[in-house]
Amino acid sequence: MIGISPIHAQSAQVLAFWARYGAEEVQPILDVYNARLQSAGKPVQWQYTEIDSADLAIRLGAGQLPDTVAFDLVDGPQLTASGLLLDITDRFDALEYRDSVNRKILVLGSADGKVYAIPLLADVSVLVYNKALFRAAGLDPEHGLATWDDLRTDAHRLTENGVMGYELWCGSGGWLMFTTMPFAWANGGQLLSADGT
Repeated sequence: MIGISPIHAQSAQVLAFWARYGAEEVQPILDVYNARLQSAGKPVQWQYTEIDSADLAIRLGAGQLPDTVAFDLVDGPQLTASGLLLDITDRFDALEYRDSVNRKILVLGSADGKVYAIPLLADVSVLVYNKALFRAAGLDPEHGLATWDDLRTDAHRLTENGVMGYELWCGSGGWLMFTTMPFAWANGGQLLSADGT
């Protein structure tokens, strides 16, 4: 989701944009956009800062707000209720594509009939696999995995010859959760047992 801070002056020449995405991914896009703004005679430039959820919470708690911030959708209700985001209802209503925005995510950035944050992007968690590798390992690619043990067994069979059959990119705790937990939840699994252990 993405929201706008209400405290910054509209005349600011350098606008801050914070998000969790790598600067190497975002800044080149902003550089192109900044060049377009400059060639159009608009004295505004966007500056990007990569920030994770923990740092975002600390900075917001200290009253350090960017002009625009992208955040996880689960943080939408708390940020919306905090009074830290600008009411952008009129701007949202003026968008030609407003009816195609994901309503289930939009509600997380809305309160009392007003919009404070809108979905920034959509993504999906899936497992993709190469059926040819399954067949070569003697596995049936049409047989779904019922348990974690099935996943582990098939993964071992698929890697016996040094070929990677399954790969879950988990470069951080957040990505581990993002990558594996939707798979677990979709299959009726839970992270913790009923007693919390």
